[in-house]
Amino acid sequence: MKTLFLLLLVLGSLQGCAGIKQPVAKRPLVEHSFQQDFDIVSQDAWASLSQNRSGTTIEINAQDAQLGELFFSAAGQQCRKVFLQQELTRVVCQEHASEQWRFIKPVISEYVEK
Repeated sequence: MKTLFLLLLVLGSLQGCAGIKQPVAKRPLVEHSFQQDFDIVSQDAWASLSQNRSGTTIEINAQDAQLGELFFSAAGQQCRKVFLQQELTRVVCQEHASEQWRFIKPVISEYVEK
């Protein structure tokens, strides 16, 4: 009899919690518009990025750029560092299943490589 009473008490308390109205967000938490934060490398530089050795100077988007070593990103994309005129180091990566290369947005904004 005691266990039946405890069971009914537990079920009654659970029923009380089920009737509480849950709050609902008034605005969407995720925006559905995608904005690209990186620039496309001009098409005339695509072949040079994938074929030339590091240390070679090429022109990318009307700027002289010295190529760094090729590497693979964590996402599996072929990438390479590019050293631009203003002592700025950027990373460019090739899109999957495409010849197109893009500048990647820096993850650490105050990172300076010497």
